[in-house]
Amino acid sequence: MQISPLRSLPSAFLGNWTGPDVHPDCPHLRVLLADDCSVNQLLGTALLARWGIVPLLASNGMEAVELLVEGEFDIVFMDLEMPVMNGLNAARSIRLFERTHRPGRKVPIIAYTDTTWNSPAHLIRDSGFNALLRKPSGSREMGDCLLRWCPNELAGARLM
Repeated sequence: MQISPLRSLPSAFLGNWTGPDVHPDCPHLRVLLADDCSVNQLLGTALLARWGIVPLLASNGMEAVELLVEGEFDIVFMDLEMPVMNGLNAARSIRLFERTHRPGRKVPIIAYTDTTWNSPAHLIRDSGFNALLRKPSGSREMGDCLLRWCPNELAGARLM
């Protein structure tokens, strides 16, 4: 299993982000991005890079669970359809682990999925997800999600 953060992105992809919507003051936020599609990993990483955040990447639900067991995260963005273990089962496993090993600590898990996946909202919620963010999402939607679910970690930050 090879899991590593995506540390550099092609400058042609990221562009020259030097405007008021660039906030490199949030690199301390610990983000896990679980998606089996490398393009979606790249896009999610690019959105988070706008604020100086470099997420740790997982390619399936099992890797996401293993990473969360090994370390702590402020927020998890997880696709629903992945090989080995899907996002629904991974979220259930994370919530079980938290109940038994980290009582009182519940990391926000955001279902980060495309609009073609038609899982009922109650199934997503009952699996342990806190919210749903549709792919593709823009920087404003990602920023709103971060501010809503990580308010203490982002006190004073303005995410766009």
